[in-house]
Amino acid sequence: MKIESEEINLFIILLSKYKNEINIQPHYTLSKCAERLYFCSDLENFEAFEKIYPVEFQNFIETTNFEKVLSEVIDNEMSNVSENEYEDLKDALCSISDIYGYDISDDIHKIDELIAEKKESDNRELNDKIDAYLDDYEEERKFERNDAMYEDNEISSMFSSLKS
Repeated sequence: MKIESEEINLFIILLSKYKNEINIQPHYTLSKCAERLYFCSDLENFEAFEKIYPVEFQNFIETTNFEKVLSEVIDNEMSNVSENEYEDLKDALCSISDIYGYDISDDIHKIDELIAEKKESDNRELNDKIDAYLDDYEEERKFERNDAMYEDNEISSMFSSLKS
């Protein structure tokens, strides 16, 4: 049976309500659900199993190759993150680290580099816009000065012609 990540959340809700009425094997359930973890949000849903099966959950994340699952989730998130989501991803990864005791220092370093690059790019873009605005302003001022000089010359010519 294939369980999708959205269904896991619904399953957890049902399981938490009817845990005593349903006879399932916690390790098998955790294992099958762990196979469908792709994003940080999936891990947040998966974490709800800890309240339902605290001992089994702890044993599962300590004895299985759960670090591989965490690594795959992080890799997937890192490869699908957009520039606008760097800070949110950093927060989510820190949360994963806290909850699962997983070292993500390398990933945090990568995200910090991406954030710095984004800020640098944003600053360059802003500076380019400011420079373009100032150039336009200078051109406008130059035109206004030339226009004013022309008007001054015209007025001077009119008065000169009146004198003669």
